[in-house]
Amino acid sequence: MRSSAFSGKPAKAVRTGMNGEQDRLSAYKLYSLVNISKKINSLLEINALLELIMESCKTLLNAEASSLMLLNEEKQVLTFNVISGKGEELRTMEVPIGKGIAGIVAQSGDPLIINDAQNDPRFFKEADKKTNMVTRNIVCVPMTTNKRVIGVLEAINALDRDGFNDDDLLLLMALAEQAAISITNRKLYDRIKARAEELSAMYEIGQLAMSHGSPERILQESLEIVSRVMGCKRTSILMHDASDDTLRVRASIGFEGDVSGQIKVTPENEISYQVFRSLKFIYTENIDTDPRFGRNKRFRYTTRSFVSVPMQTKERPIGVLNVTDKQDGGHFDAHDVRLLQTIANQISEVHENIRLYNEERVKLKLEKELEVTRRLQEAIFPKSFPSIPGVTMFACNKPANEVGGDFYDFFHSPRDPGQFTAVIADVSGKSVPAALFMAISRSILRAQAVSQDQPDPAALFESANRLIIADSDSAMFVTSFMLHCDITRRRAVYSNAGHNDPILLRRGRDHCIRLHTRGKPLAVMPDSVYQNSVLDLEPGDIIVMYTDGIVEANDMLEQEYGMERFEEELLACRHLPADAMARHILQRVNAFAAQTPQFDDMTLFIFKFELE
Repeated sequence: MRSSAFSGKPAKAVRTGMNGEQDRLSAYKLYSLVNISKKINSLLEINALLELIMESCKTLLNAEASSLMLLNEEKQVLTFNVISGKGEELRTMEVPIGKGIAGIVAQSGDPLIINDAQNDPRFFKEADKKTNMVTRNIVCVPMTTNKRVIGVLEAINALDRDGFNDDDLLLLMALAEQAAISITNRKLYDRIKARAEELSAMYEIGQLAMSHGSPERILQESLEIVSRVMGCKRTSILMHDASDDTLRVRASIGFEGDVSGQIKVTPENEISYQVFRSLKFIYTENIDTDPRFGRNKRFRYTTRSFVSVPMQTKERPIGVLNVTDKQDGGHFDAHDVRLLQTIANQISEVHENIRLYNEERVKLKLEKELEVTRRLQEAIFPKSFPSIPGVTMFACNKPANEVGGDFYDFFHSPRDPGQFTAVIADVSGKSVPAALFMAISRSILRAQAVSQDQPDPAALFESANRLIIADSDSAMFVTSFMLHCDITRRRAVYSNAGHNDPILLRRGRDHCIRLHTRGKPLAVMPDSVYQNSVLDLEPGDIIVMYTDGIVEANDMLEQEYGMERFEEELLACRHLPADAMARHILQRVNAFAAQTPQFDDMTLFIFKFELE
């Protein structure tokens, strides 16, 4: 067995006994080396560069095969990035540092010649098993830049001679030195180019937010950028659906047909949902051998490398970004994972900004609609009341939201100034729907009341109830109290449709009287029957109509203001004018609730009878 380690000292240019043929051969090799150096320093694409280096190695050393292995510093292994001659089966093989000839050269940084490989204990025979090739001799040299080994270059099986010699080693070291410089420069160029593409991608994705497009369009255009920058044929974005706690495809590239919204990932899924919940990426070079992946290859990946990264805002996770099927057939690396996470963060930020922008647009539109509705509602309420001898009155409304469901109304016939009808009502629900239902109910009640010279509250409720039900398909209802007064006769008739019983205060009495009649709310039953009750009015009588927002107001401890407090305050302020009484009651309720937000609308309608 002949084994030699090159010392690194240059060999003599001319040896004793070297004939002219050897001189010409050496000159040709040196000339070839110079030409090869020019080519490999021309910033070829990395795979083309590695192929050229391999072919040059095999040609210069007149070898059966050659290989170039680059060092993966994170994993501390050598990988067969390019194989010249036999050995395509070696592309997925990894050689640990320190193992085999290549591993020893990478670890020590010293070149080696092995001319009886099969009998050398250092020889790594796994490569021969995979290729069915018999390695007789090897010359292997490190590729080094700045005293750092980046890989190894080796020629295998010298042709037309027994083995490799020191001249071959010297030639290969010269090629390896140039190759290391070229590979390093190319990788540096690729990193700079990749960084430029990253910045360009970040800028492009950021610009999508300025387009004010739909979230779906933004996600799809973002994926097109991801596909280009990552060099992959298949990618998808899955967003979280809080309604059923699943992930749904919202944008995709490389799938057959439109799968947006059709694919649903449940919490049982071990990959995408795991990434979503843990906020940690999942990366694999081969999904076939990774135990985290099931055997169901529904979409038939053309390559086996896969990356899934989480998408999140500052507050919460919102989805995942998946990529697979690299266009060059290779696998993703740590740089790709970091880049994809950076892009995912940018997409998440843009998506969140678009979501907030759209929410703000909807909010502004709703605010405009609420403003219009509020103005319409304000126009519905009576602005003032006519002067009727023997009675003063005041009404006020304080909605819990921009618009409310409470209302009050007043009907007065000029033909008989001593008679009037007053109504107070409370619609179930809140905001715009309640306001619209309130407008319908109020219009129907008013139309029924003004059509009669002597309004009958119970009869009006019965007819209005049928009309409201016929005019509405919602599940809302309205409670109401109607009071018809004849000042001349000092008589009042009233009826209640499921509303709070109004309060009667009589002069000289220290308690409150509740005006009660039985009746269901309007729009509950189409055949509801209502009752009238008659009240003889006395000098000093006060009738207070109100909605439940007054008595059901809560404080910080969720305690209700209640009827007892309400009646006590009415008795305490009965000496005040009607408008002052209303302001006093609202002030006391607000003081009780303190900082607790108002939950329901508050309405008061107060009548003071000063009869002679």
